[in-house]
Amino acid sequence: MADVTKFGFNKLGDNNYGTWRPRMKGVLQAKGYESALTGEADPNSSKAMGLIMMCVQDHLLLTIEKCANAKQVWTALEHLYRQSSTANVLKLKRDLSTLDKRPKETVSQYVARAREIGDQLKAAGSKVDDDDLALAILAGLPDEYDMIKTVIEGAEELPTIENMMAKLLLVEKRTPLREGKEEEKAYIGFNKTTRPRYGNLDRPGDKRHGGGDSKGSFGKMRENRTCYACGRKGHLQKDCWQRKAEARGNKTFNRQEVALMADEPAMEFKDYDEQDWVIDPGATMHIAAYPNLLINATPVENGPTVTFGNGKIGRGIERGSVILMDTDSSIKKIVLQDVYYVPEAEYNLLSTYQATSKGASFTFTKDRLDIDMQGERLLSMQPRGKLFVLRSYAAKARNTALVAKGTTAQEWHERYGHLGYQNLARLIKEGMVTGINVTAKDIEEASKDTCDTCQVSKQARLPFVPSSSATTEPLELIHMDLCGPMPTETLGGKHYMATFLDDYSGLSVIMLLKRKSETAQAIKEVFTMLETQSGRKIKAVRTDRGSEYVNFTVDGYYANKGIMSQTTMAYTPQQNGKAERLN
Repeated sequence: MADVTKFGFNKLGDNNYGTWRPRMKGVLQAKGYESALTGEADPNSSKAMGLIMMCVQDHLLLTIEKCANAKQVWTALEHLYRQSSTANVLKLKRDLSTLDKRPKETVSQYVARAREIGDQLKAAGSKVDDDDLALAILAGLPDEYDMIKTVIEGAEELPTIENMMAKLLLVEKRTPLREGKEEEKAYIGFNKTTRPRYGNLDRPGDKRHGGGDSKGSFGKMRENRTCYACGRKGHLQKDCWQRKAEARGNKTFNRQEVALMADEPAMEFKDYDEQDWVIDPGATMHIAAYPNLLINATPVENGPTVTFGNGKIGRGIERGSVILMDTDSSIKKIVLQDVYYVPEAEYNLLSTYQATSKGASFTFTKDRLDIDMQGERLLSMQPRGKLFVLRSYAAKARNTALVAKGTTAQEWHERYGHLGYQNLARLIKEGMVTGINVTAKDIEEASKDTCDTCQVSKQARLPFVPSSSATTEPLELIHMDLCGPMPTETLGGKHYMATFLDDYSGLSVIMLLKRKSETAQAIKEVFTMLETQSGRKIKAVRTDRGSEYVNFTVDGYYANKGIMSQTTMAYTPQQNGKAERLN
């Protein structure tokens, strides 16, 4: 309880100024000393100053001990913590964007931690809306809250944080707190409707196949293995149920999972395979159940969470495009963009919502579906059973460019990453790709116009004028920089190198560090050594804008010693050229 005041709140530290300030002000109001914060000659100034010094942590006493009255103390703390520095705001915004509910942390504690970050952002001068804070809280919730997250995010209006927390508390009462990360890891990649699957079994107590109740190393090894046949975790290729079904010439599917828009399953499942795409008005995104269908697939971190009709939860791990064609035609083909591969899915789903947002329109009748794009009929199709189904196009189309019609030569130049116009024309002349609906002549005509992006990206910076300023004595200016992490660590396990260079004498000091976080301590040790050995005081330092040099700890150290901190402009290391050359 050393960091708690006698009034019941935490003492002022490096991370709680936003909440400490109103509480401290309230204490002074209750004592009748508030006027001392604005008047230097106030009769209660010494009493207010004493209360404030009792409510700050020890390392801040050196900052305020030389203040003459309560107003100066209050102003010094405000100047130290309530500055709208870019580094402070960016750090807090990163903390909010990466907010995550910790194991064993209750909903109330989690929401309070998010609100504290929001208060610190407001104290730093950054505007934080309640809706942004609520969305950040929702994004950091674990998988067991996915269903209530879907309900909240699907509402017409986002509820207040208080109302949202009330809903989350109901889920918390039904869900035991996770004990730690080991339990969470064991369930990654499995069907979350019941329990983890191991091979083609669903029996946690079966120790022969590494069941959930098995405590042996063989069971844990199975949980972390990835099947080479289907790409899912939790079983080996020899136990893969999907591979065995394909070897038998048929597939077994859960009939409940595909009929998302009807009460009864309407698909003739014996005619369905992995290239079929069910057109689903109930899906909010395109979902691929097989990774080999995607073209130009890229991994996705923290992909979207999908809730299926039977309550099963999945997550997209790859995103790419898929080429489709009419079941009854080998000519008409369309491209499905922004398709997510979801390992938990059993069927490929084409979302009419996503397609219409790209400009497509669907006209459904009892025995016909017409799909139009920008007023042009793409295809008409007949239902299969009681569903409309498209197929993936299996031809070699990875070098085929397929986009909506009407694309200009300039847009093709941009799509190819601002490729030179002559090389772009070669793609068409030499038949390197198909599907570009402009001619080589159109490309050559477009080259006569100026591409603003190309002009800006190819500009060269003018040379820097040599500096005319010069120091006149040792320790007048110290250049500092941090280099690393190095690919090879030292014998002592060090990965970073902090450099200190005296501008006047050229004396350099090198400190090897294990972590970036050790930079502040290294600065204090080197500065003490330089000042003691030379008998002089350091007057100014020059660094880049790295967070290891621009933070509350280092800034407070500079302020206490009266050292002026100089920082270079963004993307301009030339302003600290001596430190860069030393590296």
